[in-house]
Amino acid sequence: MSDWNEFTLETERVFRTADLPPDVSAAEKLLRQKVLNASKHNIPSGSHITSKPGLSKEITDLMRQRDTLRSTNPSSPNIANMTARINRLTNNLKTTRWKEYLDTFNRHTNVKRLWSTIKAPKRKT
Repeated sequence: MSDWNEFTLETERVFRTADLPPDVSAAEKLLRQKVLNASKHNIPSGSHITSKPGLSKEITDLMRQRDTLRSTNPSSPNIANMTARINRLTNNLKTTRWKEYLDTFNRHTNVKRLWSTIKAPKRKT
């Protein structure tokens, strides 16, 4: 998460102590440099995925509960039970979706699509 309060404090602290250059372009360069440095320290970069696409709300809620429990009490025996339940629910969901996908096939299905499904590499799920 971005720490905007610390970002503000850092930029204010840097600008209070900085000697201002005499010309505008040097001042702009200094300003840009200080803001970029403060953002490197306080604002995470990159893409941060917060959702798990393809999982049901029940599974994501259970994962969140497990992660909270793991951070507060890492030696809890409930963590293993919750992980097993998450895995079981995930596998059931994948199986259900696979069966629903296979149910879309009928005698009018494109042959190429059918053979692509049959010959698809076996992936570990």
